[in-house]
Amino acid sequence: MNEKMVIIKSDISLKPLSVDDIALFIKWIEKEYIYKWLCPDGDSEKEAWIDEVVNRSEKYPFLTHFIIYYKEQKIGFCLYADAYFLQDLYGKIDEEKCFYEIGYFIGEEEFLNKGITKIVIKKLEEKIIEIGGKGIFSDPSDENTFSVKALLSNGFVKYKDNDYRKNLSKTNYISMIKPLCKERWCGYTLQFKYTAYNHHEVSIERTGDDFKVSFVKK
Repeated sequence: MNEKMVIIKSDISLKPLSVDDIALFIKWIEKEYIYKWLCPDGDSEKEAWIDEVVNRSEKYPFLTHFIIYYKEQKIGFCLYADAYFLQDLYGKIDEEKCFYEIGYFIGEEEFLNKGITKIVIKKLEEKIIEIGGKGIFSDPSDENTFSVKALLSNGFVKYKDNDYRKNLSKTNYISMIKPLCKERWCGYTLQFKYTAYNHHEVSIERTGDDFKVSFVKK
């Protein structure tokens, strides 16, 4: 692949993972640069990933898996999951089909460092918006700087260590930001997109336990 090739959003597509993709998925997760982030606890975690993909319909209906394509070539894997079923990771969530976790990796080395992860995150966000999602969570290791940078460039904010979030609903923004504000002063500007895809600046001021949130259309 030409290293100077510019990959644009329309070059990348997400298609549902099929039975025929499972062998390729296993091949990818055994690669050292994927294994170290996806399976930090070793082979038991690898087996859990394989079980999730093989038995996705019967045991894990709250997960939706995709293969990432560059044009017609399979180059990686991604998913979104209803975070209602992941409250041990993300805390109390009152409703199903409200907040979603995302995950992703590029499985073909020649496509690393091409900006594809940023595109994949955006495409996952679009799919989650289509089904009415109000927010997105992701839990990369803070040491995985490429993944963290791709999230931040898509408007995610760091909620706590190894936990990044993006709100998709203006009305729920305050509830997502309050826990963060309790731990650190929020005298700065954040950016996000809500379901109408309008860009807003969010100014947050804190006085004691009171929060003033201002939305300004750019």
